[in-house]
Amino acid sequence: MYRTLYRLLCRLALLIWPVAGIAQGQLLSIEYFGEDKGLNITGLNDILQDREGFLWLATREGLVRFDGHSFRYFRKEQGDSTSIYSNHLYCLSEDAEGNIWAGLARGGVSCYNRRTGRFRNYPFTEKLEIKTVPVVRIFFDRDGETWVGLTGYGLMHLDRTSGEFKTYELVTTRSAPHLTREELFYYNTAQNFWQDETGLFWCATSDDLYTFDPQTGETRSHRFHKIAPTGFWQNQAYALLPEGDSLWVGGWGSGLRHYHRKTGNWKQYLWEKDPPAPDAVNVVNKIIRKSATELWITSADRGLGIFNTQTETFRFLHEHPQDFPGFPEGNMDDLLVDRQGNLWLDQGGQLLRMQLKDRQFQFISVRSD
Repeated sequence: MYRTLYRLLCRLALLIWPVAGIAQGQLLSIEYFGEDKGLNITGLNDILQDREGFLWLATREGLVRFDGHSFRYFRKEQGDSTSIYSNHLYCLSEDAEGNIWAGLARGGVSCYNRRTGRFRNYPFTEKLEIKTVPVVRIFFDRDGETWVGLTGYGLMHLDRTSGEFKTYELVTTRSAPHLTREELFYYNTAQNFWQDETGLFWCATSDDLYTFDPQTGETRSHRFHKIAPTGFWQNQAYALLPEGDSLWVGGWGSGLRHYHRKTGNWKQYLWEKDPPAPDAVNVVNKIIRKSATELWITSADRGLGIFNTQTETFRFLHEHPQDFPGFPEGNMDDLLVDRQGNLWLDQGGQLLRMQLKDRQFQFISVRSD
């Protein structure tokens, strides 16, 4: 009884946070979570909110759950096969049954069963010869099948019953003859997934968008432009936001791009047009819909920003202290908008929560064309 009451109170705390911020009339409220609040981590890689409202963090120190009041750690326990397989985590995902899946920095994936409170681990076997590479994405298709994005090895299908993995190459010497064999290892990574109405997977890779047919194993590239023999390739894809026939794509050095699946047309938006070091700017890590005409984006070089799809302009929060007082500069990696409208951000491995009282903004300067 007391445990149930405690959980209800914690969920209530999650609900009243934004109410308190608005009641105080604050335009912007920022809160950092560190050791003083019970979060003792050295690195943060992914943020997830589950169907019950809990926040989950993929960290270097294990899986962490936040209930609005306190943090609970799930760590590897020697001799306990039902504990998580490894403490260094890269990504998180929730399946249709509400189980929490964690992609490991090395060794495979772990699944937390909410009903039993135990983990089932799916380690990479010796015959795969890939025990030391990180899992960067976990995806569940419309049939409930489990797919894994793996650094250097494209994507993999997991048979939950047998625990066996099957590897599918995305970026190959055939599809990317412009890459050396050494470069292929880094480019052949499924950073993000989405399954369309026909069953095709759209995969974000460092060699741009690829489609993958899970029935045949066939792949096809959908590059932003033809690859020139020399010069910087502005076609690396990392973030993916599907909306109808459109795909919003973000990547390293490629800024924000829009792709229309029916016409095959691309359009690119950059905030730095001719940078001296193109591989260090125009970096989009995450894209989330903010409103009918706006997108949230996180950037490695500009932090948190808003892109207006009508005026095609960017607005980065730290550059406007009059509207966003105290907002920090620096790299912003992951971004989560929770059910109450709070923004949870990974700022270089540190967790922060932002409450924003919405209002109309006038988008000026920083045009993208």
